[in-house]
Amino acid sequence: MLWACVILPSLPLDVFTRGQSPADAAKPFAVATGGRTPRIVVANAAAHAAGVDKGQLVSASLVLASDLVLRDRDPGAEATALAAVATWATQFTPAVALAPPDAVLVEIGGSLRLFDGLTKLTVRLESGMRELGFAAHLAMAPTPTAALLFARAGKSRVKKSGVRLDFSRTLNTSRAGQGKVESDPTFFLDALAPLPLALTEADPAVIATLKAAGITTFGQACGLPRAALARRVGADFVALLDRARGVKADPRPPFVPPPRYMGKIELPAPVASVEALAFAVNRLAVELAGWLTGRGLGILEMALALAHERYIAVATGVPATHVRFALAAPAREHAHLVLVLRERLARVALPA
Repeated sequence: MLWACVILPSLPLDVFTRGQSPADAAKPFAVATGGRTPRIVVANAAAHAAGVDKGQLVSASLVLASDLVLRDRDPGAEATALAAVATWATQFTPAVALAPPDAVLVEIGGSLRLFDGLTKLTVRLESGMRELGFAAHLAMAPTPTAALLFARAGKSRVKKSGVRLDFSRTLNTSRAGQGKVESDPTFFLDALAPLPLALTEADPAVIATLKAAGITTFGQACGLPRAALARRVGADFVALLDRARGVKADPRPPFVPPPRYMGKIELPAPVASVEALAFAVNRLAVELAGWLTGRGLGILEMALALAHERYIAVATGVPATHVRFALAAPAREHAHLVLVLRERLARVALPA
């Protein structure tokens, strides 16, 4: 088996900015915690350039960037976005699992022949995440737990979408189209050894206990006597180590895509042109195309709701403009769906 972990290091930010056009990306934007003393959770490149950073008080950030646009963190929107990414990934394999709060696990070992080898498949995963509007980091391993560890170890170094094969020396793909992958178990374990235990899904109290004893890495924990380790921190932690190394089965609850697609995207600022609106709608079309491909379906009808600003809704009594689309034949190709949407949007008359 070969698992890919797609981790979204700036998910709290991306749920607000993925509908943003490239021109608007130059404006400083950040997401903050709530409460009496809100702090920055994540900021975009423009905000970082102004000195805004994670953990900073919002009051201090506004001194550095007076034009900083702020949003409160929205865990619900993040969970919805993670499910949308998982739904999109079902076009590559039915073996998809969520790893909240910011990762999706995809078993791609059985799909390599279908997608003409590992390199082409990883490129499709990476480019697809960019088209969806998420900064992403991709890591791989023979087990889902290990793939998640590799992804977490690398996500802090990712500024843009990118592919990183954390144990790439273990991956030897045969001639194009065969999709065969062979791995070196020794190197796989060597790659796991230096990873911090803090990256695992273990109980924080267990991590603290081991840290007090000078045990901070995966390799150090694996080198301890198993019986003594289980007595000290519990059998669950030992089982986690075994699942990561492939010694023990590592089942993950399968993600079940929704029976009906419904996507939503936030616009961080009012949109006044069809071109800017089409940019955001394109993100939803990518999601829709992935859902259709994963289910082996084509679409004949779809609807788009364009929500208006509150003062427009009050003045006109129209909270949203609903646009319906009908296709002559079932379709699921992203390019075709976008073309239909853009042509129809160009003829829509909005109240403002």
